Formats: sequence, structure tokens, C-alpha cells
Amino acid sequence: RRQRQMCIRDSEMSLLKRIEDKGAVVGAWMFFREPVLAGTASKVGYDFVCIDMQHGVQSFDDMNAMISAVHLGDALPIVRSASCDEGLAGRYLDAGAAAVIFPMVNTRAQAESCVRACYYPPKGERSMGAIGATLLFGDDYFDIGNDVTFAIPMIETRDAVDNIDEILSVEGVDIIFVGPGDLAVSYGLPPANDNPDPEYQAALARIVERCNAHGVIAGVYSSAELAQIRREQGFRLISISTDWDSAIGGISADLDAVTV
Repeated sequence: RRQRQMCIRDSEMSLLKRIEDKGAVVGAWMFFREPVLAGTASKVGYDFVCIDMQHGVQSFDDMNAMISAVHLGDALPIVRSASCDEGLAGRYLDAGAAAVIFPMVNTRAQAESCVRACYYPPKGERSMGAIGATLLFGDDYFDIGNDVTFAIPMIETRDAVDNIDEILSVEGVDIIFVGPGDLAVSYGLPPANDNPDPEYQAALARIVERCNAHGVIAGVYSSAELAQIRREQGFRLISISTDWDSAIGGISADLDAVTV
């Protein structure tokens, strides 16, 4: 009974439902292999914690420990995959991730692959065997798996913006996530979380507008300084902090404050 109740709680607090209930959610981004930082972010009130397996330094064992640490708090653990690999995505979800973010999704076919990887039949083709997720979510995880996990394609290129309607029309794509740095590079701009370039700003606006038209949540990699602007633009899944920035910023600030 206790595990059944835990499953119901987690099903009701799926990432999509949390966004719908709160209007928008904010998260922390983890590049380091440190479960204490991931767990702390979950405990202090972030809505989600993303473990970056594309650009981070974590091993698979590190990721497992970080997912378990996130589950100790109220945040939902998300993993950014190293690639649009269906086998990797299944492993992340089996470990207990609530969603997988897939980098560099530029076509409908790639978006369909993301969905196949993340959902059990008949919605997708995910293989049964979620050992870690069952321990974290409960014994009836298989019954609720499709309700508590999400496939999140990243929109990071001009091609993806051009194909946005095809990507958003894929059944099972309920949330997308913009990578602003790579998106800027694809428009011939320096990598950054934002740029005043009119074409770049028009691309962001188009992504949000088409998401609204398709009933899909628009997310974005961002910062605390940009968060309010991104919310006003219509983004509803917003990362606002990274362990890298927080650690480097704090270490540098302490050194700057000392004159000996």
C-alpha cells in the first residue's frame, strides 16, 4: 500500500502537471559529478534538476547516485542525453529520470525516435526493465511510466526552427527545450544565453508561438538574470542555475574579497 500511494503521488506530480499547476517551473543544471549538489538543489526548492550527460563530467554511476539524491527532495530529476540514442535514453529512465532531454533534434524523424525511446507500447517502444525507477517510484511503475516520464527534444539550430511545426506535431512531444548557445551559433552569432540580434529574437518568438499553437510547453536553458524575460516571452520550463557557475562564481568572489 505504501508504495502504491507513493506512485500515485509521483504520477500526480509529473513534470507536465507541475508546469500546468504552477504556470512555470525553474531548475538547476548539473555538470559536476556531485550527488550532494543535486540533492541540495532538490531540497532547497528547485522544481527540476537536470543532470547533463552530454557536456557534464558524470559517469553513469555518478548519474545514478545523483538521480537518487534528487529523489530525496521535491525536485524531479531530468537527464540530458549524450545524443539522440534510444538505448541511452532507456537507461536514463530505468535509473529513475522523470524526463530525457535530447540534443540537436532537427527533424520530425528524430523527434519520433525520442518518443519511441521514452514511452512503453503502444505509445513508444521502450523496453521493460526499469529496475532503478521501480525502486524510486514504486512497484507499479510500469503502469504509470508513460504518465511520469517525458521525451523532450532540444531545439538548437536554424534547421530545427525551420522544421518546428513538424517536430511539434509528433504525438508524444509535450515539451521542447531550447539550447540558446547552439541556436545562436547556427545563426552566425557567438554562443551565449541571449543575443539582441533581430533574427535570433525572432527565432525564439517563433518557437514559443508555434509551441502555443500545438499545445506544447516551451522550455529554455537560461540564467537567474534572464529568467523573468524568458517567462514573459512564454517559456515555462526554465533552468536558472548551474553547479559550474555557482561554484566558479563563489570561489572567484571569495578571492576577490580578500586582500592579503
